[in-house]
Amino acid sequence: MAQERIIQQTKEFLEDAFETAKDRLEKPAATARKQLADLNLDVAARQLADAAGPLWKKTRKQVQQNPGAALCASAVVGLVFGFLLRGRD
Repeated sequence: MAQERIIQQTKEFLEDAFETAKDRLEKPAATARKQLADLNLDVAARQLADAAGPLWKKTRKQVQQNPGAALCASAVVGLVFGFLLRGRD
Protein backbone atom coordinates (compact mmCIF):
# COMPACT_ATOMS: atom_id res chain seq x y z
CA MET A 1 0.00 0.00 0.00
CA ALA A 2 2.75 2.46 0.95
CA GLN A 3 4.80 1.43 -2.07
CA GLU A 4 1.88 2.10 -4.41
CA ARG A 5 1.37 5.52 -2.85
CA ILE A 6 5.07 6.35 -3.26
CA ILE A 7 5.02 5.15 -6.86
CA GLN A 8 1.90 7.23 -7.57
CA GLN A 9 3.42 10.34 -5.95
CA THR A 10 6.64 9.84 -7.90
CA LYS A 11 4.68 9.44 -11.12
CA GLU A 12 2.70 12.63 -10.46
CA PHE A 13 5.87 14.52 -9.54
CA LEU A 14 7.62 13.43 -12.74
CA GLU A 15 4.57 14.31 -14.87
CA ASP A 16 4.43 17.78 -13.31
CA ALA A 17 8.18 18.25 -13.79
CA PHE A 18 7.90 17.17 -17.41
CA GLU A 19 5.01 19.58 -18.08
CA THR A 20 6.89 22.44 -16.41
CA ALA A 21 10.03 21.74 -18.43
CA LYS A 22 7.97 21.47 -21.61
CA ASP A 23 6.23 24.79 -20.94
CA ARG A 24 9.52 26.54 -20.19
CA LEU A 25 11.30 25.15 -23.28
CA GLU A 26 8.56 25.46 -25.91
CA LYS A 27 9.03 29.15 -26.69
CA PRO A 28 12.86 29.12 -26.76
CA ALA A 29 12.80 25.98 -28.93
CA ALA A 30 10.40 27.61 -31.40
CA THR A 31 12.59 30.71 -31.52
CA ALA A 32 15.69 28.60 -32.10
CA ARG A 33 13.97 26.66 -34.91
CA LYS A 34 12.94 29.90 -36.61
CA GLN A 35 16.44 31.37 -36.31
CA LEU A 36 17.96 28.19 -37.71
CA ALA A 37 15.53 28.22 -40.64
CA ASP A 38 16.32 31.88 -41.34
CA LEU A 39 20.05 31.20 -41.13
CA ASN A 40 19.77 28.24 -43.51
CA LEU A 41 17.75 30.39 -45.91
CA ASP A 42 20.35 33.18 -45.78
CA VAL A 43 23.19 30.75 -46.39
CA ALA A 44 21.34 29.13 -49.29
CA ALA A 45 20.59 32.51 -50.85
CA ARG A 46 24.23 33.54 -50.56
CA GLN A 47 25.41 30.27 -52.10
CA LEU A 48 22.91 30.62 -54.94
CA ALA A 49 24.01 34.18 -55.62
CA ASP A 50 27.66 33.12 -55.65
CA ALA A 51 26.96 30.21 -57.99
CA ALA A 52 24.70 32.21 -60.29
CA GLY A 53 27.02 35.21 -60.59
CA PRO A 54 29.09 33.96 -63.55
CA LEU A 55 26.02 32.45 -65.22
CA TRP A 56 24.14 35.75 -64.86
CA LYS A 57 27.02 37.67 -66.44
CA LYS A 58 27.25 35.22 -69.33
CA THR A 59 23.48 35.30 -69.92
CA ARG A 60 23.40 39.09 -69.82
CA LYS A 61 26.24 39.29 -72.33
CA GLN A 62 24.44 36.83 -74.64
CA VAL A 63 21.20 38.84 -74.46
CA GLN A 64 23.04 42.06 -75.23
CA GLN A 65 24.74 40.48 -78.23
CA ASN A 66 21.60 38.81 -79.61
CA PRO A 67 18.40 40.39 -78.21
CA GLY A 68 16.11 38.90 -80.88
CA ALA A 69 16.98 35.32 -79.98
CA ALA A 70 16.59 36.11 -76.29
CA LEU A 71 13.14 37.59 -76.92
CA CYS A 72 12.05 34.54 -78.93
CA ALA A 73 13.40 32.16 -76.30
CA SER A 74 11.57 33.98 -73.52
CA ALA A 75 8.34 33.94 -75.58
CA VAL A 76 8.64 30.17 -76.09
CA VAL A 77 9.31 29.61 -72.39
CA GLY A 78 6.29 31.77 -71.54
CA LEU A 79 4.05 29.80 -73.89
CA VAL A 80 5.23 26.48 -72.51
CA PHE A 81 4.61 27.58 -68.93
CA GLY A 82 1.24 29.00 -69.96
CA PHE A 83 0.15 25.69 -71.43
CA LEU A 84 1.44 23.77 -68.44
CA LEU A 85 -0.21 26.01 -65.88
CA ARG A 86 -3.47 26.47 -67.77
CA GLY A 87 -4.83 23.12 -66.66
CA ARG A 88 -7.60 21.19 -68.27
CA ASP A 89 -10.98 22.74 -68.93
